[in-house]
Amino acid sequence: MSKENKFNPPVGYIVTIHEHIGRIHALATKLDQDPYEIAQVLEAVGLSLVTDPFDMSADSGKVILQQQQRRNLEVVPDEK
Repeated sequence: MSKENKFNPPVGYIVTIHEHIGRIHALATKLDQDPYEIAQVLEAVGLSLVTDPFDMSADSGKVILQQQQRRNLEVVPDEK
């Protein structure tokens, strides 16, 4: 019998993990948080940090800002 099979991930997986570690560290630095805690939160909510080639984060931020600003608006009934 052979020795116990050890996890031997493909190179692509290893590269992806290292890229993700860098992204987690960058986010943690910006938020002044522990990178391990950020990784745990991402795991808990089922998210990963991926490259944003279409800059969807910027567009999402604009929509969020609009939503936040609308909360502060009063609804004025139409005068007829």
